[in-house]
Amino acid sequence: MTSISGSLLNIPYANEAKTFDALHNGRWRDLIREAGIWGRDEAFSARPRLLASAVAQSVMDEAALGVRIAEAGLVTNPGNPGLINNIAFGLVVLGKPEEALKVIENVDRTQLNQTEAICLFATIGMANFRLGKVEDGTRQYEQAIEAAKRAGLHDLETLAALYFARERVLQDHPVAMEQFRKAHQAAEKNPGAFIRAVADWLKKEVTDIAVKRGGNP
Repeated sequence: MTSISGSLLNIPYANEAKTFDALHNGRWRDLIREAGIWGRDEAFSARPRLLASAVAQSVMDEAALGVRIAEAGLVTNPGNPGLINNIAFGLVVLGKPEEALKVIENVDRTQLNQTEAICLFATIGMANFRLGKVEDGTRQYEQAIEAAKRAGLHDLETLAALYFARERVLQDHPVAMEQFRKAHQAAEKNPGAFIRAVADWLKKEVTDIAVKRGGNP
């Protein structure tokens, strides 16, 4: 386990360090709390709310909380693409894919960096899957994964592959379970606690789906 010096964590305004200590050690509820304090200390920084909203909806099954955190971030960071993406992602999880796509329309795509563009494209793919536009969703996920691979953004590549496979499992695609196994195996090798936690959370969901269908998880 990774830890940060106790003396560092005890100094005033150390909540950024405490947030990342919680991230590295998989203490998700602590992360939400420390990121909230960090966000109040640095009200004009989007980083604490970006991280907290992603954790809430990806490994804590609290999509609504993630949306609220990201929306609060937009108050001081209007138009932030990462926060908008996290709102849209949460809305898809909450069963509101059409609303999610409308939220994404607010992004100024001329101002996107590469990471933001990849995340938004993958979220659009997920929304399209939930709307039954499987071909569009497949194309968008595949392009997001390829773009992340070309850019050497391996964490994004792994996350996109996991979520793409999960969407295919939901659609009962014939290669979906094998696709998910490969994505999960890649995630298990990732040094980041967050990536592994996302993979394990999605594995639980995928396993539940398989069991309900009477198949092998």
